[in-house]
Amino acid sequence: MDCMVCGHDISGRGRCPVCHFTVYHGMGKETEKIKKRIESLAQNYRTKLLQNLEICLHRCIYAMEEGNLKLEKEEWVSLIHGNEILEGKDKWMQIRSARQRTDKSVAIKIKIKGYGREKIEEVEIKAPKILGYWKIGVRMEEKCSIRILLGCAEEYESSEKIDLF
Repeated sequence: MDCMVCGHDISGRGRCPVCHFTVYHGMGKETEKIKKRIESLAQNYRTKLLQNLEICLHRCIYAMEEGNLKLEKEEWVSLIHGNEILEGKDKWMQIRSARQRTDKSVAIKIKIKGYGREKIEEVEIKAPKILGYWKIGVRMEEKCSIRILLGCAEEYESSEKIDLF
């Protein structure tokens, strides 16, 4: 059995070990009625959880020094906040980066912050075949997961699903 909020396995449990949503069980004729009520509770709970999250992108800035690229600084920049996640639309950062001429994957590091915790994930995304600058985006998936997008709104590649919790 999967949690109705985050989709993690809750078999044999009274509470989800990931998002802490209470496991409800229905019996008999009232099962469908109870299930609809629980789905509503789960949606409200998910909304409250997501509102307190922030997803940040690890960005490296390079400068040309004596004909070579040197790392100038590293920083975490905010990519999306909880309320924006809830809109269910692809969210693209305004920051652009020069495209890399490669047929390989590009590594992108993100940090998911909320509830006094931080979770760092690194994803590999196939390099998009576009001529212009690249942007980074986020797509909300079912339950409590996202995909990182690389390219532009018209043409992009996406990462595997990333659990937010």
